[in-house]
Amino acid sequence: MTDLIINADGSVTFKSYEINANDTFKNKVAILHDNNIEVLKNNGGILSSSNTVQNDGEKLYVQHNMTIDKTITSLDINDLNKDRYMYTDYERDGYVKLESLFSKEMIDKVNNVIDRLHRTLQPCDTVFDEDGTGKLKQIQYLYRYDPIFKDMIVTLSHVAKTLTGYDDIKVLNMQLFEKHPSISKPTRSHQDNAYFKVTPAVALTCWISLDDIDEGNGALFYAKGTHHLPTRKHVRYNKSTTFRMRSGVPGLSLCLKEHPEELDTMMITRPGDVCIHNCNTIHRAGNNTTNKRRRAIGLVFIPTVCVNDERLTKYHNDNLRDDIELQKYKNPSRYRMLKEQFKYLFE
Repeated sequence: MTDLIINADGSVTFKSYEINANDTFKNKVAILHDNNIEVLKNNGGILSSSNTVQNDGEKLYVQHNMTIDKTITSLDINDLNKDRYMYTDYERDGYVKLESLFSKEMIDKVNNVIDRLHRTLQPCDTVFDEDGTGKLKQIQYLYRYDPIFKDMIVTLSHVAKTLTGYDDIKVLNMQLFEKHPSISKPTRSHQDNAYFKVTPAVALTCWISLDDIDEGNGALFYAKGTHHLPTRKHVRYNKSTTFRMRSGVPGLSLCLKEHPEELDTMMITRPGDVCIHNCNTIHRAGNNTTNKRRRAIGLVFIPTVCVNDERLTKYHNDNLRDDIELQKYKNPSRYRMLKEQFKYLFE
């Protein structure tokens, strides 16, 4: 059995429990958020009132038999977990592409929600626009805005458990990445673990394509087999970029400037395709040079066995200290705030 819990800090935690032989139900999932409890089916569908709910004093559980809702995913999760090619490709290459994992109906609903968020949200600490244009390029913690994103989390949790080999996992973040025509910038080569800073390096990112995406409008590129490398020391690629939080990690954008990009493999995707990569797989994305939309969702799963990597944390703290000093003349008020917030770096 599995509990899915949204914690106070916005992260999501999964915990597994043994199922007794005389249990009449197969799965249990409860989401706790802002003291409100929502109970979900393990395939992501909202439970009907006909299901039995029990309260153990701390969490609500639902008793039911798992079914697959074809409006959410076009694949049977039980078959997917048994599919050996997915695990083999992921272990060999550091990434795998699952075609049409989400149905067209599901993606259409997600895109409608995103369009609504574009109309209603303003830039803030977790919502970012493209250089002051007002066109939103990144919305973090999507599951705070609509239950449909929680549906996607629950569906992809099965895949994440299969690929990492761990049943107890948490969600670090779920965010929209939109590259607007003409004004977007490329995403430089990097390893996600430069931000996550965990060991063992078994965290993964699910990259959900919401549009037809190719080289012209910002395709994702992978460097095959680079997940076998350790997490390398990254550098900031532009001192003028905005200081902000990325999945709870403060600082400027990081990259691997010397990575030979001509060896990378381009991932051409359609709406509903999902690319999944290990946190040490080097990857990048182009900018959008077309008049087409380019939307994708990044969902990060981290097994609870992962702990802080001291070497990577030292790299991060050294970079963060320099990033804060760069704000001294660029943004004095923010500089004073950051110096107070991260005063341990300067002691």
